[in-house]
Amino acid sequence: PNDVSLFTAHVNGTCRIGVDPATSGATPDGQVHGVPGVHVMDGSLLPTGLGVNPQATIMAISSLLTDRLITRNAV
Repeated sequence: PNDVSLFTAHVNGTCRIGVDPATSGATPDGQVHGVPGVHVMDGSLLPTGLGVNPQATIMAISSLLTDRLITRNAV
């Protein structure tokens, strides 16, 4: 017993949202800067770790960005 240690973390902020590619990885619509057609819709868009379970926040951001993507491409 206790031979294996387990650890989990909420890795956030690795592709944060922003308008400046120097300080962010994705546009406010979740598209990766400089890579048309590639979108990120997960916890990496958050600015940093929230300190609490980010599940609801990630689901809300993902839903919002998915709706925007569908609306833009429905033309």
